Amino acid sequence: MNSFRKSETAGGIRTISGSPPFARTTAVEADEHGVWAGDTDRPQVRQFGLGGVLLKIVKLPLEPVPVTPALVARALEEQLDNANDEEDRDLARQRWQEIPIPELLPYFDAL
Repeated sequence: MNSFRKSETAGGIRTISGSPPFARTTAVEADEHGVWAGDTDRPQVRQFGLGGVLLKIVKLPLEPVPVTPALVARALEEQLDNANDEEDRDLARQRWQEIPIPELLPYFDAL
């Protein structure tokens, strides 16, 4: 659901970096005809030819799905389960309190 990485500096400061949960991204996939691209906050993908010309837009038959408190709790729990120690769990909890949570889930993860 989300990808966070822990890093540690020489001074012993721990940080967590990565995409915010349920974040908007742009997915890209190439094939022999060109490139497909889609922004995950829109139910459509675009096909570009090898010269970069837009060939077509495909609208996906997807309905928006709201981000519910249960989804947020499950995503946080998943991150806490993957934490190395209590200090990492505390950092994760703090991050989830500080970051904005979008109203809708992304329409897709990858192409």
